[in-house]
Formats: sequence, structure tokens, C-alpha cells
Amino acid sequence: MSVEARPHSPFRELVTHTIVYGSGYVTTAVASFALVPIYTRHMSPSDYGLLGLMLVLYGLMTQFYDFGFTNSVGRFFFDTKESGEGRTLYHVRTTGLAFLTAFGGLLTLILWVFAPEWSRLLTQSSHHGNLVRIVAVTLYAECLAIVPLTLIRMQERSRLFVAITLCRFVVTLGLSILFVVGLGWGVRGALLANAASAVGVLVVLAPDYRVALRGRASFPLLRQMLAFGVPFFPVLLSSWFIEASDRYLLGLYKGHAQVGWYVLGYKVAQVMQIALAAFTMGWAPLRYKIYERPDAKQTYRQLTSYYVVAAGLLTVFLAVFARLIVSVISPASYAPAAIIVPWIAFGYALNGLYVIMVTGMGVVKRTVPMAWVVTVAALANIGINVVAIPVWGMRAAAWTTVLANVVMVVGSWHYSQREYPIPYDWSRAFRVTLSGVAVVSASVWLAPGSGAQGLLFAVLACLAFVVLLVWSGAIRLSELARAHRYLRSRLRPRRASAPQELW
Repeated sequence: MSVEARPHSPFRELVTHTIVYGSGYVTTAVASFALVPIYTRHMSPSDYGLLGLMLVLYGLMTQFYDFGFTNSVGRFFFDTKESGEGRTLYHVRTTGLAFLTAFGGLLTLILWVFAPEWSRLLTQSSHHGNLVRIVAVTLYAECLAIVPLTLIRMQERSRLFVAITLCRFVVTLGLSILFVVGLGWGVRGALLANAASAVGVLVVLAPDYRVALRGRASFPLLRQMLAFGVPFFPVLLSSWFIEASDRYLLGLYKGHAQVGWYVLGYKVAQVMQIALAAFTMGWAPLRYKIYERPDAKQTYRQLTSYYVVAAGLLTVFLAVFARLIVSVISPASYAPAAIIVPWIAFGYALNGLYVIMVTGMGVVKRTVPMAWVVTVAALANIGINVVAIPVWGMRAAAWTTVLANVVMVVGSWHYSQREYPIPYDWSRAFRVTLSGVAVVSASVWLAPGSGAQGLLFAVLACLAFVVLLVWSGAIRLSELARAHRYLRSRLRPRRASAPQELW
């Protein structure tokens, strides 16, 4: 089939998937921000710190409970024969659920029985074991939802996915207000609200579990799924260490003030993380569909170029507006936080490029090298931080975040090209990067401040970046014209179907 006759556009599908399936992460992020003033006004600082420690346990154990199965289920879905309705899909669903039920149950048992020990490890006190048990219940409920929620995304049942996401957001927010504000349960109430919403999702997914009971688990299929998914586990775990270890080392070597600035800088750059998470969820179901196209490699190349331009625009925006954003959301004592925003935003942009670079390994189901790549990146990040943070503080922590993501991009590109070579347009990526570095550097050194003049300078800097992209050929006028036509078509009813290109 020729590209012109193809009814669906990869670019439009990517945008649609990013918006729809990324809404889950965006909603979660919005919920976390909305709950901050509630928690801080009804918990003492020590209690809020205790909640943070429990969330550290939650974040770490989430990687163990997933064990790479989200990626594995997503990949093996596309091996089913009748667009998700054949017998093979029953095997994927049943096998995945059977394994996660047993594996997640074992992890939950370990957390439950040894809850006092986990509490002592986290908080230097064994008196918070019941909080650990609430976290364990939440993790198990979310573990049981991995397979059906992944299949909902792969099957493009977007309305159901969005409904589940929004319902969990509303339930979590409502119960948090009831438990923390109304009943005064503090940390216990916050954790119970999250646990209750996770269990509620299982109730909504009950029809999917009934379908799973009709099938039979396949041990040969389980071995294949583990062989594909397990290499993602150290990737997820190492990524978690890359993001978490620097804060501990900053507090150890430079004190709590720099940790506060660093966390605030991360909060500002988190806009990039939210966009990246939305993109990743949109990219996951699409990259395997593209693999079936006769022009798959050229499609990967072009969509990667579009990602680089979009990520560059958002990174530069956050970098040049960092001072203004920090001054609006915090007092003057937090001003140093703006220094690290460009670096952290750039690190997130590179992480998105890494997600694209692993496509070659993913589509051919040879994902073992991913574990080595990310492990090396994590070790380099931690090792350099130990030496550099005592000298340069939070700047070093931000620099090593970028370095770790560079290692991940280069390593994943190297191994993916050996398995499934894709002719990426690196010249275009270089022009975007060079233009962004020039604009951000000028903004950091020449920006007049955070007032009206600073706002004007930031706007002009963003416009200058766009001009540089067009002038250098990183953005082509023909693509701008297609983008304009695409946006116009989205704002008015379609009159008739027409041959589709990437737009």
C-alpha cells in the first residue's frame, strides 16, 4: 500500500495518542499539585516528610511490581492476529494477569510481614508499619491493573481510559479532603485515599478480569514475555536512581537549602516531564503499528525530527522563562532554583529521545542491551555526583542528569542500529540543539531580570529561537504550511476524506 492511499496519518495518531493517553499522567501530576496545599495546611512538616518517605517507598516498589510487564504486554498485543479479538490475546491477557497476581502477591506479602523493618529503614522508627502496609495494598491493586490498562491503551479504547483516569483523580482528591481535612487522619488519610482509588479502578476493570478467566495461561508465552520485559526493569529502576540519588547527595554535602532550590527547579522543569510522559504513552502503541508499514524507517525518521523540534521549543520556553516562573511561584529566597531549570528541561528532552532510540530494539524484541545502557548511565550519574556535588552543588547534580541521559541516548541508538537501523536526521537535531543553546545562553547572560523587561526579553528570545529554526532549515516552510492546514482541519468539520501524508 502506498503512503498516499493510507487512511491514517502516523503524525495525527501520535498527537491523538499523546493527548488522550497522556491525560492519565497529566491528571496525576495535576492531582499531586492540587493536594500539596491541602497536605501542608493539615500536616506538620515532620508529618509531610513522613508522607514523602512513604512515597519514596511507593516509587521504588512500583518499578519492582511492574517488572517491565507494561512494555511486554504492549509489545505482544501486536502479535495477536485478529486486531485484539483472537485467541492469542486471551493468552496474553491471562498469562500476564496470572504472573502479576502471583508475583505482586509475593512482593505484597514481603512488605506486609516485614512492614516494621521497612518502616525502620525509611524513618528510623518501626512505629509506622501500618503506613507501609497501606502502601503495599496500593501497589498490589495497581499491579493487578497493569495488564487491562495497557490493553485498553493498545486497543485505543480512549473513552474508557480517560474515564478511568478522571474518576481516579476525583476519588483521590475527594477522599484526601475527607480523610485529611475532615477526619484529621494526616499521613494515614492521604495514603488511604490513594489506596481506595486504586482499588476502585479494579472494580471498574472487572469485565476485563472476567474475560481473562476464559483463557489459559501459557508458560512458553510467559517466558517470551519475561525475556522481552525483564530488561526494562533495570531500565526503570536505574532511571529512578538517576532522579532520586542526587537529592540525597545534595542534602548530605550541601545542606537542605540547596535541596529546596533543586526540588523547586525540578518542579518548574516538570512541565517538560509531563509532556514527555504524555508523549511516551502516545508513542508506545504507535511505534509497533508503524513497524508494519512498508515505509516504517522513513516514518520513524520523520516523527523523530518532529519530536526534536517540539522538545526543543518547550525546552527553550522553560529555560528563558525560568526566572519569571520561579519569581511568581516562590519568594526571592528561592531565586537560585532558576539556574538549574534549563539543564533539567534539557535532560528530560534527551530522555524522550532515548525513548525513541530504543524503538529498534523494541520492534525486534531484543531489549537486553537496554539494561546495560541505563545501568551504566545510573552508575556514571551517581559516581560523578559523589565527586562533583561537594564542589559545584546543585549545578553538578543538574549537569550529571544531562550526562546520564546523553549516555542513554547514545547507547540505545548504538544497539538499536545494530538490530534495526533507522536513518535518523542527526543534522536537523544538531541545528535545533545549536540554536537552542545560543538562545538560552544569551538569555542566561543578558536577561535584565524578572520584571516586565524580563518578560519582554523572554518572549523575544522564544521568537528568536523560532526564527533560527526556520533560517537554519530545522523547520521547513512546507511543514509549517502542512501544520497550518492540519490545525485548520481540526477546528472545522471535515468535508471529505483525502489522501494523508505524515500530517
